[in-house]
Amino acid sequence: MFFLPKPFRDIFSLGLSSVVSRAILFIRESFLAASLGPNSYGIWVQIIVILNYSLHLPLGYQHILSRDVPFYRGRNDNDSASDIIISAFWVTIITAVIASLTLIALIATKRLFSLSLQNAIVLGLVIIAQQYNGFQSITLRAYEKFSYFSIGLTLIGCFSFLGAILFSNKMGASGALIGQGIALVLISFWWFNYLPKNINIRLPIQKVARNIFILWSTAVPLFIGGLANFLVTSLDRLIASLAYSSIDIGYYGFAFALTQSIHLVTIPVAQAFHPRMMRVYGQEKNLSSLLPYLKIFMDFLPITILITLGFIGIAASFAIPLWLPEYEKSIPILNILIIAAAPLAIAGGSQTILVALQKEKLVMWSTVIALGLQSLVYGGCILLDFDIKGLAWAVVISFTLFGLWFAYFSIYSLYQSNRKTLLMMTYLFGVILIYSAFFMLLIEIEWIKKQLFLSFLWKILVWTVLATPIILLWFPKIKFLLGQESANR
Repeated sequence: MFFLPKPFRDIFSLGLSSVVSRAILFIRESFLAASLGPNSYGIWVQIIVILNYSLHLPLGYQHILSRDVPFYRGRNDNDSASDIIISAFWVTIITAVIASLTLIALIATKRLFSLSLQNAIVLGLVIIAQQYNGFQSITLRAYEKFSYFSIGLTLIGCFSFLGAILFSNKMGASGALIGQGIALVLISFWWFNYLPKNINIRLPIQKVARNIFILWSTAVPLFIGGLANFLVTSLDRLIASLAYSSIDIGYYGFAFALTQSIHLVTIPVAQAFHPRMMRVYGQEKNLSSLLPYLKIFMDFLPITILITLGFIGIAASFAIPLWLPEYEKSIPILNILIIAAAPLAIAGGSQTILVALQKEKLVMWSTVIALGLQSLVYGGCILLDFDIKGLAWAVVISFTLFGLWFAYFSIYSLYQSNRKTLLMMTYLFGVILIYSAFFMLLIEIEWIKKQLFLSFLWKILVWTVLATPIILLWFPKIKFLLGQESANR
């Protein structure tokens, strides 16, 4: 691994920590489901839902921290970077405390969730610890200290699992939550040693308040855009859970869960390249410095996702009939949802470019409009009585339009040329169309599907034809792009 360029080493480190931590959390969830029983495990699920939604508490300031600190580092403007870090810190802590006290009051008065007061108090404290831990993790990534972040992420999973074993048997869901809180606190103490030393959080309150107010107009669009984007990518599951039978929901949810493994590719790439991109942009102070990252986010990454998910689809279509035959009907849904992953990756990369160019209001309004149109499309699926595969195809169409919309604005913003934008958009649409056609070959060929082993060989052949030219063509290109990135250091 040490012979690889540093960006690849960072991606490997981030990816490995994601795989290990997710595996540990899966084992923890299996342990808790078995040891707590359905009733107590239901309480734990409520707790997890609250913790997941509390990630949006910093009101967009976490996005400013992630975007602007690397940018000012590239300009050697440590004072501006420090002001943003301090503002994000105080917003994170204040919103966490307010949300925790509000949550405890609502639960105590029986107005929200069926949790006990003891669980509510512990949950409030864990939310504060989680928010501070999240602030530290973003700051470490902004300073490109990926190895410390990766180790810490893995240790959080290990310690939370150990805490669940030690405390859940006697204290139930509250004990598992205490284990999670202890894990967050321990890693926060360790991460504290690697935060930048030139940050003074004891600034006069007037200056902190002024900085928070100045950043407010940027933070709000980032917050709304991030929340709307979360809803865009999760609305299909909400619709499925409301409008379809429990068995269809099970098939769809299982297929969706398999496609989520692609985050093991996309998240490490985004985490590794985003701070680099902003630092280089701050150094060069021109749009051309972002072009290599545009190619990575919108060319290399979507194709890599298609190849990876294609392999997952092949493996799943072979393994599911053997080991989980009751989920065999989820395979066609899985193959459809795989097609939606590439344009969604294009949308994510395009949004990253637009936010880097300080076009967060465009991202916000476009995402909100897309959410409204998506709601109409999915609602139409219900009114027209589409089956669950029809909903999956609606997701493909929705995500394709979503990705191409953002791709247009990000490409035009960098090239400032209608001709180049049109050429690249045509290329992107062609890639999605051609690779979607390849995946269609994996879905409906009845005479092959009846023979499991023959079906497996056919899919391996299609995947090989799909993957080989891309691997041969793109490895030299990505090495060149990373060489450009290294030269900019």
